[in-house]
Amino acid sequence: MRIAIARAVRQLDAIVGRALGRRRVVVDARTPMNVAILAPIAAALRRDDRVDVVFTAQRPADIAAAIADSDMRFDLRSRAAIRWMSWDQSARAGTISPGDAPCRR
Repeated sequence: MRIAIARAVRQLDAIVGRALGRRRVVVDARTPMNVAILAPIAAALRRDDRVDVVFTAQRPADIAAAIADSDMRFDLRSRAAIRWMSWDQSARAGTISPGDAPCRR
């Protein structure tokens, strides 16, 4: 019974969040080359007022300069800072290591 109630509450939360909130996209970049590949996609998403785009990296200092050089200002957060946040979509250039995917929805 508690499992069914928890599932129903989660579904209701997701429906309300999607109806009233903005979509959240996390872009995982490991290298400046990843930023160069993914920045145009993130920029296109960011032009939509309904979408928030955040870049993340295991070592944010490695990609901070590449993000600063891009045409648009992107929010950059460490993976630890976003670990327990809920995301609607994730984008990554390259492969995903097991247990390393930042998107959990």
